[in-house]
Amino acid sequence: MANEFELSQLTTEDLQDYWNQFLRFYAKETGKNISSKVPISYLDKLLRDEIIEKYGLEFGRYTASSPLSIVKQLINKGDIEFETFRPEEKFTEKYKKVLSKIISKIKINPKYTVEISEERPNEVRLDIGIDIEDWLKLSTKDKIEANNFAGNLRTNLQKFLGVHFGSPVHGRLQLNHYGTVVRNGDEWIKNVMNKKIKKEIKDSIFGRFIQRMSIKIERDKLKISIVQPRRGGFGYGDNRTNFYRFMDDLFEKYGYNKESVEIDFV
Repeated sequence: MANEFELSQLTTEDLQDYWNQFLRFYAKETGKNISSKVPISYLDKLLRDEIIEKYGLEFGRYTASSPLSIVKQLINKGDIEFETFRPEEKFTEKYKKVLSKIISKIKINPKYTVEISEERPNEVRLDIGIDIEDWLKLSTKDKIEANNFAGNLRTNLQKFLGVHFGSPVHGRLQLNHYGTVVRNGDEWIKNVMNKKIKKEIKDSIFGRFIQRMSIKIERDKLKISIVQPRRGGFGYGDNRTNFYRFMDDLFEKYGYNKESVEIDFV
């Protein structure tokens, strides 16, 4: 019997293979005079309804994926023996020292936190985070290196440890990474951007050219989208160039890297 997590790791091909094996097993165990050489499609049509009734399976209207649902029910009932090749020892414990060395060799600004966790063997989670104040002070190069960290880790694990990535139930390693997390972004937008920086922009000579602004934290930039009035906007000449320069100076005044900001006129 397998839990829902283990079942979720099985591919469509895995489940179909279990079903094919079970059809042949059932035909043999029930003493049906069926050749072992007949196509699986024939056994499926001949035995599917009988199996559903005999094992008390929940089954509605026929769909192409129905055997997969049947297999999951049979596994949960213990009628199909589910095998997992997931190791008993955790990957991060087995390779603790070498993993630490591999991570230390990958370029990333020390302001980022890098955490590796593993609740189940071969299901490794990578978390990379940074406070927005530190993030805004970094160069684009630093941010790109952090965003590429997971990919570089995968490459190095394959290179130095011969790791094969895939489903843990197949004995392979699963490395889950959901992107770099910029922490305290909402608080910074509320307390610094809206209350201080926006105020200076609105009070400047450029304030009358701005109808409204929206702020979004993207992969390696703080994107400021500016909506201009229908008439009397920035245009495409010196006025817009001077505004870019003003914004660079303003963010540097607050101690931030001007590369962290992208102005978008919408």
